[in-house]
Amino acid sequence: MSRRARVWIATAVVLLLTAASATYLGVTRTYALEYGSWFSAGAGAVFAEDGSTATYPLRPGKRVDVAISVRNPGPLPITLDGVSIETLDLAVEDVSVIANAASNRNCCLPQHAEPFRAVEIKAGDEAMVWLTLRQTGASPYAPCSGFTVQTVEVTYRVLGMPRSQLIALRTGLSFAAPCESTT
Repeated sequence: MSRRARVWIATAVVLLLTAASATYLGVTRTYALEYGSWFSAGAGAVFAEDGSTATYPLRPGKRVDVAISVRNPGPLPITLDGVSIETLDLAVEDVSVIANAASNRNCCLPQHAEPFRAVEIKAGDEAMVWLTLRQTGASPYAPCSGFTVQTVEVTYRVLGMPRSQLIALRTGLSFAAPCESTT
């Protein structure tokens, strides 16, 4: 084999590896999940007329159960590693999941969920996630005030690359202090 042929082959291999690496990084760094088809606010929620929020009474120590679904629009399978809500006012006490909920006959009842573990979600499928949240009382709120959570953070892997993403909730979770003084 001539020197020119070896140089051409080496150049082609380097270009091919560069293109493959760029494609891998491009796909894994831009891959995004979506909010899925299901939401459950649990007991005690009052919904806004337009369905944009589910409001709970703000009571430190009170627990609230909510369920959301996370959809993998495809084309690749992903591994869902975690779902959390980032606020000092709520602590996530328990998380359970049903993987591949769109194709699972046991969806979407909490008694069919398992304690959360990393689960694979196929392209076009969803995972149903139940969160038990405890109101911490970390921030004092004046009467008639409160806070709203509009996103959940999901951590996942696509082609082995770890990712994290905020997913907007279709229905925000609002926590409101009573307007009258309780003293």
